[in-house]
Amino acid sequence: MSSDIELIKPAFTTKKYRLITLQNKLRVILVSDTNLDSSAACLIVGTGSIRDPPDRNGLSHFLEHMLFMGTKKYPDEGEFAKFISEHAGHDNASTGQRTTNYYFNIDSKYFNEALDRFAQFFISPLFNESCTMRELNIVHSEHQKNQRIDSWRLRQILRNFSNKDHYFHIFSTGSVQTLNPEGSSILETRERLIQYFNKYYSASLMSLALVGTQSLDELQEMAEEYFSPIANFDVPTIDEEILGKEYVKQLSESSQKYTQICSDLIRNYYLGKNKKNKDEKLNEQQHDDKDQQGEDQWELEWKKKCEKYGDLHQSGVLVLHPNSSIKSSSDSKNIIIKPPSLIPLPNNNTIFPEDVFNSNQIYVVLNYRQAAILSLQFLMPSSYPFSFLSSPIHIISHLIGHEGNGSLLSELRKKMLASELTTSVTQQNSDFIVFKMDIQLTQEGSNQIEEIIDICFQYIDMLKQTVGIPVEQQLQQTEQQNSICNQEQTKNKLPIYIIADILLKDILEFHTQESSEPLNQALNYSHNLLDFSPEYAICGCTISPLYNEEQEIRQRN
Repeated sequence: MSSDIELIKPAFTTKKYRLITLQNKLRVILVSDTNLDSSAACLIVGTGSIRDPPDRNGLSHFLEHMLFMGTKKYPDEGEFAKFISEHAGHDNASTGQRTTNYYFNIDSKYFNEALDRFAQFFISPLFNESCTMRELNIVHSEHQKNQRIDSWRLRQILRNFSNKDHYFHIFSTGSVQTLNPEGSSILETRERLIQYFNKYYSASLMSLALVGTQSLDELQEMAEEYFSPIANFDVPTIDEEILGKEYVKQLSESSQKYTQICSDLIRNYYLGKNKKNKDEKLNEQQHDDKDQQGEDQWELEWKKKCEKYGDLHQSGVLVLHPNSSIKSSSDSKNIIIKPPSLIPLPNNNTIFPEDVFNSNQIYVVLNYRQAAILSLQFLMPSSYPFSFLSSPIHIISHLIGHEGNGSLLSELRKKMLASELTTSVTQQNSDFIVFKMDIQLTQEGSNQIEEIIDICFQYIDMLKQTVGIPVEQQLQQTEQQNSICNQEQTKNKLPIYIIADILLKDILEFHTQESSEPLNQALNYSHNLLDFSPEYAICGCTISPLYNEEQEIRQRN
């Protein structure tokens, strides 16, 4: 069934897109691009190690391995991988806390046959007894390999600190000891695999992306033929299990109207109103000659729009400018829509024991790299995925990771304490996130750890006390600039130019992006389709058009 939802897409793309939902509730995005030299597919299942049984840590990951070991229609072990490699392709899979990803690319001439084999993973896997123990040993070997990878070691150490009763504590990779514990048999583990598959591998928890040289109609025909037989059990999502079905329903309802208005805002106000069909055909004919000229025009237009940007964000709510596509009511010049709230942060003790936060200890981990790294990790309330359009962590990451004059890194470099600083979100969960600062230390910095930590928290404290100048006054370049703002009124408000700069950068990058490899497109689009509103299947959260002051202040503090 085709969808009438209008996707947010780059203005100059020549690709064609279509959203469909199969009868079994599997969501699909189709991308047709005649300029590609291969085709790709990615199917994501909205389940992962969070759902591992307590006595079988790593079961989700083990299941991911076993699906490659033959199906009823194609029973030979490794048949799929062999077919892909013989036709200039590549296949892989990965298991996370929330999702399990399966993907491949291949010469476009063999895409149809590959999809037939691929879909059988989710319809009729064999789970052969003959290969169960052998594949379990491969999972164990992967665990042993990960023990020598610093990022895996640090992640597992953080999990070890967490409460044993919290899902974050789960050992996700699995090993012989966790998947085939003493006193049980490998046949029992196989039965647990089948139970897990029959419970959670539901079409309603899946999203699929097909990216190829074929037409949209051809891609839709393949999706419907090969993936419609996947069973649907209407399983609750992970968010519903963690936060509660009713609470997720309330969040979704409050997000729906807000998201639709944001979509119109991005599509019409930021990217420009969509052209009529005749204009699109004319633009297509003149595309090659006027591509660069068009991009320059967009950039100039954007500079003008940025001057008005302050009208869009006031007091932590979205205020639509009267010039946008949403018409104002008769008694108001603007429309004010309250964004969905941040998900309340659980009591820290539900995730980490109290002594982890209050011990004031520095943990030293021996690494395999020849570099000393200081890693500072912060537990924060989540806004994912319900408030992705106003994700404040994007702004915080920008401010802390900035490398210009006056930045945290510039101060550390000035003191010869560090050479690099990166920020990232290492855990993106329904109820909390972990924000991480990784600082690559110099030899001098290795001996001044406490001083570096002090500097970092001085910078963070400065951000907490940030005082911004109201937008209408920022434009006034007078000698009174130092005294224009009333600190009581503007305390904890970021200067609007910071938010405008971030948005401008996001929009321009999205608008002028080069086409990526089909496999990367399939991975990104399927993830976006699973996590966000359907119209964001292409852009995802790369565009965060809104500033939610309440969320941003809570995460800064």
